[in-house]
Amino acid sequence: MNNIIDCYKSWGESYYDEYYKSDKNYPPVHVKIVKKILKEKKIKTLLDVGCGPVSMMREIFSKNLKCYGFDLTPEMISEGKKILRQKNKNPNNIWIGNALAVDDYKKGLSNYQSCLCFGVFPHINNKDEKKVLKNIFSILKKDGLVLIEARNSLFSLFTINRYTSEFYREELILNKSKIKDESKNFSKVFKLIDKSLHLKHPKIRNSKNSLSGYDEILSKTNNPFVLKETMEKVGFKNVTPYFYHYHIVPPIFKSYFPKTFVKRSLEIEDPKDWRGYFLASAFILVGEKK
Repeated sequence: MNNIIDCYKSWGESYYDEYYKSDKNYPPVHVKIVKKILKEKKIKTLLDVGCGPVSMMREIFSKNLKCYGFDLTPEMISEGKKILRQKNKNPNNIWIGNALAVDDYKKGLSNYQSCLCFGVFPHINNKDEKKVLKNIFSILKKDGLVLIEARNSLFSLFTINRYTSEFYREELILNKSKIKDESKNFSKVFKLIDKSLHLKHPKIRNSKNSLSGYDEILSKTNNPFVLKETMEKVGFKNVTPYFYHYHIVPPIFKSYFPKTFVKRSLEIEDPKDWRGYFLASAFILVGEKK
């Protein structure tokens, strides 16, 4: 966990502006999805697991919604408390906490009508995912709602870069290790596949100020089908995917549309389009506790 804290500690003051307000990054289209769902379900209380410097909270604050949250990184919580004071909100509504520790969920209320978990699952080991989901399930009221965000591993099939190579090797082509007499042939196949890919892209996000960089810590993707199954095994019902951050063409060809890439990508944003399984780099799984 320390390397994750190291990665994020330098972003406390700048994270919100960089990822929610910067013209250099893709607009935060996921906020609109979250707002719509919370409004439709008439949510009154919400826990934000991995709240950062209250980035999402700033976007969804309303007089009818009481928000709480926690984050692993002290610097994020410190900045979040400052923002809450500026907005005349209770700074004690957020605290330092770990998604793996169920007691950390209960420092605000004992249970909540809804729970957000954005930016957390990339940093959770596969073996710990069910534990986090069980923690969330335990603090939700009956008919409570959870929104889990993750990076989309299926997007790798569209990117034709090093992510594609990793997806083929680690997830898509199965049982290669069991066929020992064909191991050399598998190696040849992967080399041939790699020849058609842009393996130097995207660039590795290295450390800043001697701290851990995003690609130097656990920053994995999730398969929406597999994560949905895991949520259902924990007990969540009606688990539904919502896709966002679409790409009009594979990112490697962004330079062909220097002025319109983001515009054209935004034009095809549709949380319910099946193409999102492949064209969107992120997704939200919404489930209910019945």
